[in-house]
Amino acid sequence: MSDTIIIPFFPSDTLLLICPFLSFIACLAALIASLSLRLYKDSMGVMSLYIIIADLCFEFPKLIACFGYEKSFHFCNIMLAFSHFGMVSSFFWAAFFAHLLFRVAKTHNVHVNKKYMTLYVVCAVVLPILHTIASMFTDYVEYNPTTRSCIHTMTVGQVDYGYVFYTQLPLVMAILMSLYWYVGTILQLRHVFEKGHDFDLLTLILYPAILIICWTPATIASTMAFFGIRPNPSLVAVFQGLVQLQGFFDALVYGRSKSLFRFIWLCCRKRRSIDQRISQSSEQDSIDTEEALRLSLMRREIRKIDTRSTTEMY
Repeated sequence: MSDTIIIPFFPSDTLLLICPFLSFIACLAALIASLSLRLYKDSMGVMSLYIIIADLCFEFPKLIACFGYEKSFHFCNIMLAFSHFGMVSSFFWAAFFAHLLFRVAKTHNVHVNKKYMTLYVVCAVVLPILHTIASMFTDYVEYNPTTRSCIHTMTVGQVDYGYVFYTQLPLVMAILMSLYWYVGTILQLRHVFEKGHDFDLLTLILYPAILIICWTPATIASTMAFFGIRPNPSLVAVFQGLVQLQGFFDALVYGRSKSLFRFIWLCCRKRRSIDQRISQSSEQDSIDTEEALRLSLMRREIRKIDTRSTTEMY
């Protein structure tokens, strides 16, 4: 009997759920801040918004399908479709940040012209949608009625062509493109720094780096299974958690690039200052009220004394 590895698409382990929960909350906060403050007016803002939405699509189904209620194959297929689209889309948006970094190094201009933005959207939105639709008509996802979970079965020692095509192929393409544009940028960056351009280069560097760091260990572990090497389950769990944290790290980069952390801190300080002023004003009003009451009582006592004295005189 062949040794198989069961890959749950939506893990139900509490520790593993912490990672997608953190990513979802962080990305949701970044999305709300972006839409509320209209931080999507420049090219980088638009691209950042796209990758945050992709991360939300990737994480949200994991929080819905993780519980042990009765499901079906169609439910798993639909949930995986949302998650798969978000995953592939985030791959390519991260790679395109590396391309933008390369163009900034060459042209010293962070603006993305219409031609490149259209290309980005086609490759990072339209193609992932088509890729996802294709996956829905295969047995890439299975439903296990015993565990009530959506799974993918991988046989140790055999190449899983479905997993290669639907997960590893877009991931490897995105990583290779990122590395290619990274290498092409290295020699140019020195000139950019020397000329003192006010570009947010760190943001352009971090998005592709997060993709590489979060997904490379899991990719290596799954590739090992193709060659008959069963990876350590504990390490696989750690690698899965790292994958789920991509959205969290992307949201942190977005918050740093748009100075959201500083904005929130200033708002909190301003709110605290206003609360203190209101409190001080309330305390002063209370003191003034007590003083007025005390003076009123004193006046009443004086009137009583005056009235009594007048009566005694008569």
